[in-house]
Amino acid sequence: MSRLKKDIAPGEPHIALRRKGVTYYVPSLFHMAPTHQKIVPLLIRDVLRSKNPLEIYGAQGLRINQEGYILVKNHPIKTLKICGRVMLFTSHNFPSAFGHKDYEFYLLYVDDSLGHKLTICVKVDPSHITAKDLEKDGLLVEITGVLAPFHDGLKQIQASEIRVVGKKADIDVECEWWAHALKTRKSLQTPWIYIPPRINNVDAPTPVFQYNDLKIRHQKRQVLRSLADDNSHSFASSRNEPAQVMDSFAIYATEEPNRNLGEARYKTVPQDHQKRHASIARRSELLCGSQEVDTVEVIDLTSE
Repeated sequence: MSRLKKDIAPGEPHIALRRKGVTYYVPSLFHMAPTHQKIVPLLIRDVLRSKNPLEIYGAQGLRINQEGYILVKNHPIKTLKICGRVMLFTSHNFPSAFGHKDYEFYLLYVDDSLGHKLTICVKVDPSHITAKDLEKDGLLVEITGVLAPFHDGLKQIQASEIRVVGKKADIDVECEWWAHALKTRKSLQTPWIYIPPRINNVDAPTPVFQYNDLKIRHQKRQVLRSLADDNSHSFASSRNEPAQVMDSFAIYATEEPNRNLGEARYKTVPQDHQKRHASIARRSELLCGSQEVDTVEVIDLTSE
């Protein structure tokens, strides 16, 4: 068979890949799934047919695979619950060294009677149930646990709780379980959809720009251009570099020039800027030379 095509959803970091119309999200978003930290009732058929995270995520799914996660559609499930009859059980005892307690456990083979050869292996600690109870014919048990490492190549459940819910003749209890598990199965057939939050900048302050500001900026632009043109030969060419705007300051003519003053008049500035303005005044004298100039003002653009 040809390999299934994968869509890795470029530009969407919350999506790991898409396959057969199902979107698989990155493992870091599993806590957002509706099945997170819930005990999910499943049929044995669904457990056996569930996907291993390594099949979907590759090396990225190593950690969640070790934690016992399985995937039904794209729903991540860790803790699950099954119900069925004990068809067979075996007892295992491994002696320990240095006087420690022997390692003992049971392996139960459970069938929920919903398919041919649909039996799953369950590993149970002897503290949860006795061998005497397991020897009863047709014992109906409810098991809660996580998927453990495979046993002989088959999926195996590590039981954290086991409860006897019926005997051989208790068919009604088994039917109630089927109805409950089938209802959950129907809801899991709809893939989980995660919508990432979107950041809106509607609350950002809107800058206020008035007509007077536009007029002043236009005047500044005209004066700067005229200064650059008038002094490009005398100043820029002598230094072999293009004309430059002096830092964040601009010089522009006032509306009512006073040609009788013969010198520049400067706007009052804070004391910590006086030295800088004095330096700019000397630079403006270099630009203007000994010619008479209109009354000018030095404006700090950084304050706007």
